[in-house]
Amino acid sequence: RYNAISFAVGTKGYVGCGYSNLNDFWEFTPPPVGENEIIEQQSVIVYPNPANAPFNLEFELIKSGIVDIRLFDLNGKLISVIASEKSFDKGKHTVQINSASHQLNSGTYNLIIRAGGSVVTKKVSVVN
Repeated sequence: RYNAISFAVGTKGYVGCGYSNLNDFWEFTPPPVGENEIIEQQSVIVYPNPANAPFNLEFELIKSGIVDIRLFDLNGKLISVIASEKSFDKGKHTVQINSASHQLNSGTYNLIIRAGGSVVTKKVSVVN
């Protein structure tokens, strides 16, 4: 029997999980930053949020690389591919996403950005 279960999200977005069973304890340690990680996870911003018109995705790359940006509903269904395996240079980037052209209904969506070995998820609310 477990006495307690805990979950935590670290500053880099990694999820930790632990349990307590008398004197036993397991703690999640995030993997070391690898050379495949090219996005500054803290730099990823979606604005305005909530949005009723075009909204912006802003991110910063540590080095040039291939970026994939997709929009999913909360059930995990792919709604739209914003950028598919697109090459971006090192530095800050802003991608404008038009909710009308992507036929987004009012609701909350997950915007998933894959860049090198990094994956960042941001929620965006659309209000029509």
